[in-house]
Amino acid sequence: MVIKASFKPSKIKESLIIDEDEVEEYEKKGYSIKRVKGQLRAFKELKKWEIFEAEIRKFLEILGFEKVSRSRVNLGGHEIDGIGGCDDTFLVIECTTKKEIKDGNVKPKLEKFNGWKNDIIKDVKKKYPTYSNIKFVFCTDFIVEGNAKKFAKKNNIYLWDYNYIKEYQSLYPFLGDSTKYHILFELGCKPRLTEEFSVPALRTKQRRRIIYNFFIEPEMLLRLAYVFRRTSSQRERAYQRPLKPGRIERIQKFLEEENGTFVNNIIINFKEKLNFKKFTSSKGLPNWLEVGIL
Repeated sequence: MVIKASFKPSKIKESLIIDEDEVEEYEKKGYSIKRVKGQLRAFKELKKWEIFEAEIRKFLEILGFEKVSRSRVNLGGHEIDGIGGCDDTFLVIECTTKKEIKDGNVKPKLEKFNGWKNDIIKDVKKKYPTYSNIKFVFCTDFIVEGNAKKFAKKNNIYLWDYNYIKEYQSLYPFLGDSTKYHILFELGCKPRLTEEFSVPALRTKQRRRIIYNFFIEPEMLLRLAYVFRRTSSQRERAYQRPLKPGRIERIQKFLEEENGTFVNNIIINFKEKLNFKKFTSSKGLPNWLEVGIL
């Protein structure tokens, strides 16, 4: 099933109802004043950076993040462009467009954002106590490189460029609610699972490694595991080629219309100890193989 969604901001023009004595004030701010159905309204075209911020906030909202605001929010005395929560993770997002960087040097903006961290963390813990894992994201409509990129990495600020945003906008119709978990994995977050997943499995040992073999539903796997893709925010660690909507459509057609199937394995590296309940009866199995519930 393909999910339809528009990530474009709902408006590119600001419209406010004002009083007669506010006309001069709003005209000085660049608003045009019109009387509509007996009310005075002040109109102003949104600037590119305002539209960019609105698109990022809508992106988070459609993906299913909580606490997403429709405008900037104040955290720790600083105006924050976007916020969003999922499980125990809280995102704090600062947006910057290329036009705002007059000299081409984005590092001062990153340094300023980094300097707000302590104030923001204190306020988030106070206002949103259910979120224990706070992540800072610097979102741009261009690619951050050089010393600025190194500074961001050193200070645990994640970089999202517009290509990154566009990639997940194009994948959302196919991935649906699981899209946000891909993003959380890239931010180094673990899913906060509220249920236990169990599958029948075979277990064996090869040298010092324990190996399991099992079948699992795709929906369950998407909650438990993540593939680092070459267009991800952690490109230097990535190895898998990017997901492409056209390729997903061809795979979907192969599976649904052409009765296709995949018989190859997916290798998963578990970083934590697993619970394996061995069946008491292993009649007919070689001594190097066990069967049970993983």
